[in-house]
Parts: sequence; structure tokens; C-alpha cells
Amino acid sequence: MVFWCGSLAVFGARAIARGVMPTLAVLPLMLAFGVAVGYRLFRLGVVARGDVLEVRNNFRSRTVARKDVEGFRVGSPSAAGFSSGQVIYVLLRDDSVLSLDVTSTSLPLRRSREQVNQRLQRLRAWQEGAAPPA
Repeated sequence: MVFWCGSLAVFGARAIARGVMPTLAVLPLMLAFGVAVGYRLFRLGVVARGDVLEVRNNFRSRTVARKDVEGFRVGSPSAAGFSSGQVIYVLLRDDSVLSLDVTSTSLPLRRSREQVNQRLQRLRAWQEGAAPPA
């Protein structure tokens, strides 16, 4: 986000220095786009509050009751399976699947797999009624 705003400031300063004022009209749109993308990234999360799991994904938020969760599985973050990373999916009793975007990894690194496995263990503990995921 800082890089995006800094780049826009440099872009705007160069446009002013060169006297290209119509170019400045694009800056508010670019800033709005950066803020929107940044907001989506910063709001991602999974929070367990008692018997409820609150999932805030990139494009949709959803609240799921513990009784509606059948289990958790690790899979590819891409529906087509082209990604080499992993993401945790919530398997729901109504046969639907909900991805946890905040758990998505893009690289097949050992540390990434360990993080996904730790998160998966915490989610399964929550499902069984233990402490909520941290």
C-alpha cells in the first residue's frame, strides 16, 4: 500500500513538473483502486467466537455455525488446480465448500505447508469444541 501511494506521488510530481495536467486526472482513480485492493487484503480473516466461525474472504464474508461444519480440508487455491500452493477449505453439512482465503499460500515451501497444517489443527480443535483458533 505504501509502495502504491508512493508511486502515485512520484507519478503526480513528474506530471506537474512536465506540465501534463490531464495526466493528473487519472491519479484519484488509481488511488481509489489501491485503497480498495488494500482494504480487501487487510480485512481477510477467520475468527472463531464461541460456536461461530466468521470468515472474511476477498469478495464475500460469511458466518458459519460450528454445527454446520462437517470438517476442514487442504487443497489447491485454484479451482482449476494450476497453483502449487495450498488453502484450507471448510466442508459444510449442506454439501457446500467455503475457502478460507486468508490461509492461502502461493509457494510450495516447507514453512508454508507447516503454517497451513498449524492453522488446520487449530480449526479442527475449534470444531471439536476446544479453544478457538488464534
